[in-house]
Amino acid sequence: MTAMIVTKVGFGLGNQLFQYAAGLRLAYRLNTKLKIQFEAHGREYALDPFCISGTRITSAELMDFWGMGPSRKIRRRFRQLTGKANRKTHFKQTFHDFSADVLQIAKPYVLLDGFWQSEKYFHDAAHQVRAEFSFRSALPPASIAITRQTANLQSVAVHVRRGDYVRDDSLYALPLSYYQRAVQEVNSRVIGARFFLFSDEPDWISQHLHLSGDVVLVSGRGFQDYEELQLMTSCRHFIIANSTFSWWGAWLGKHPEKIVIAPRQWFKATSPYRSDNILPSDWLAL
Repeated sequence: MTAMIVTKVGFGLGNQLFQYAAGLRLAYRLNTKLKIQFEAHGREYALDPFCISGTRITSAELMDFWGMGPSRKIRRRFRQLTGKANRKTHFKQTFHDFSADVLQIAKPYVLLDGFWQSEKYFHDAAHQVRAEFSFRSALPPASIAITRQTANLQSVAVHVRRGDYVRDDSLYALPLSYYQRAVQEVNSRVIGARFFLFSDEPDWISQHLHLSGDVVLVSGRGFQDYEELQLMTSCRHFIIANSTFSWWGAWLGKHPEKIVIAPRQWFKATSPYRSDNILPSDWLAL
């Protein structure tokens, strides 16, 4: 059996990036190949726009990984000669608890099955992660007017996530007061800030989110999700939601003096999920 790390990816774009990053760090550390097992969970595979080295696992490779493929005879003979089994590990995360044991995995036959929503899972491979999460294609012409502003002004990406957050039992829709406080914080640190708004409900924020200052609504112009993420990363500073999408927008931002403001609370108080380790130490939590 060929040595490999298999990482399950699924749900939305931000989740898939976290799941891939954790797998990439482990594959890089163990000098082995990375395979992606996609499980939709109502979403589409979202990693094609990125310059990733990992590839989707085939049915034959997956069968071989679990000992059901043609190489099982070779493994049986290996056990007969050495008395050793080539054990595989299905490493499954419990809720969102930080699993430090993942960082110590030492054998290249592992299936990662979790959300892995912390920079700690790939901090020592951050350079490789950033390289692989560069975008394959340039932004469409319709974005030129926006990128000129984000590159040359004190641009601040503001992300408002609603949709399923409004109805879900665990997810937490942030109050408008969070954004008002965050904008005040940015204005106290940055002169001439211009705020670029991103949201899955642009009509709602047009009606309800009234920010003091210069504001540009980016969403609602027909951009794909990955294009909005790319536009978000072009900003200098960030006010993110409790969302993995804008987490990555901020983390991938390249400005050396970027300010990132994030919500302290990510889930409802009744949720079993935890977010203790999701924010990097240099981000400001409100």
